[in-house]
Amino acid sequence: MTTAIQSLNTNTFATKGDIVTAAYSKEPVILMAVYASTDNTKLYVVTEARGTPSIHKMSITRNTEHARAVFKAAKKMIGQQVLLGVTAGWSSDTWFNDVIAA
Repeated sequence: MTTAIQSLNTNTFATKGDIVTAAYSKEPVILMAVYASTDNTKLYVVTEARGTPSIHKMSITRNTEHARAVFKAAKKMIGQQVLLGVTAGWSSDTWFNDVIAA
């Protein structure tokens, strides 16, 4: 599934530890699940849009505190419509760095 992204700043690229959200998805998706990998290096969200599931990932090791905050917030939004944020320079089809209520 391709997520439409509304770009806020396309001239910057992410560096290690960068957690600034450059854009959020234009269309809301339903957050179905959120979980961490068994080695605690990636955080995953499972979403659904128009009956099609999608999985996006976040690196926990880039900024552990930010990943914990996103995980905690996302758990409360399971079953709700959300928008996924992405850091500049990263593919919104694969990665996310924030989850907000739509």
